[in-house]
Amino acid sequence: SSSSSSASAGGSASSASAPKKKKAKKAAEFAAGIDESRAHYEKGNSKIEYAKAKKPSPCMACKGPIANGEPRVGNRQESHFYEGIQTRWLHLNCALVGCEGGVHRITQLEGWDRMGYDASLEIRKVTGEVLPAVKEAQLKKDMESVEELQDLLT
Repeated sequence: SSSSSSASAGGSASSASAPKKKKAKKAAEFAAGIDESRAHYEKGNSKIEYAKAKKPSPCMACKGPIANGEPRVGNRQESHFYEGIQTRWLHLNCALVGCEGGVHRITQLEGWDRMGYDASLEIRKVTGEVLPAVKEAQLKKDMESVEELQDLLT
């Protein structure tokens, strides 16, 4: 009887080590000043796009509607409801002001290169990546001609 109880205790100790490792990892991230949502930006698990749905989806930060065609930032993470990955959408402004972490470089957002000039400029103002005036004017001109071509193709 005592040998069976020690065997079962040994089995539960090995299964208990996995949650301890997860807790240690989270504690290390917290100690480094990286909360769970900021880690998504740092790992590149975030994307940006124009909202596609005809029915507005809610922003996970402010709960306001994200209208069709409006820029939105998505944090991809493991789902708590099903096995797999889910995307939590935020207004561009909510993501930029740090409600769910923060964006430090425009290249952290997958799809940044497919956004229009106005959305790109809004992000780059927050990240400190605005170009000198002459280069910014040329970038705007170049991006607007690309946007016109994209409009023709879609």
